[in-house]
Amino acid sequence: MKKLFLLILCIFSFIFCTSCDNKDDDIESTTDKYEGKSGKITCKLETNTQEFNFIGTYNITYEDGYVTETYTREVMNMSDNASIDKYIESLKSEYSKYDNLEHYEYSINSSSNKVINNSYIDYKNIDLEDLSRVSGDNKIEKNDLRVSKTLASYKILGAKCEEE
Repeated sequence: MKKLFLLILCIFSFIFCTSCDNKDDDIESTTDKYEGKSGKITCKLETNTQEFNFIGTYNITYEDGYVTETYTREVMNMSDNASIDKYIESLKSEYSKYDNLEHYEYSINSSSNKVINNSYIDYKNIDLEDLSRVSGDNKIEKNDLRVSKTLASYKILGAKCEEE
């Protein structure tokens, strides 16, 4: 159960803070790769334990080296109904603060032992100051939306990313 909530915390931290001040050489080499380019990248993260199975798919659209949209689909399978209920409540609690934020959409659905969480963020049109305020993160600026920084954050979590 403790692992589940640590995973949730990591995922929330990542989703709401796309910047990661990491000086890794791989990140720096990735910076040049996306600068001035546009495209789509899909990242996948899978975690399997005795308590749960988690599959996250993160679709990133970018222009000129900056993230313009993210679509996230996370599927959590658990056999314990009490854990499912706690997970749903945790998601609702975290996402509800974004209810009045324009250009940020989410849905949480469940059936039997599965919870599906979808979110969409239109970074091209969202007010970054409002996003920072609502999420409680440090000020999010355009530079924080560089593709290289976003990919570095996903990779830190263990996601595998591929360009489309």
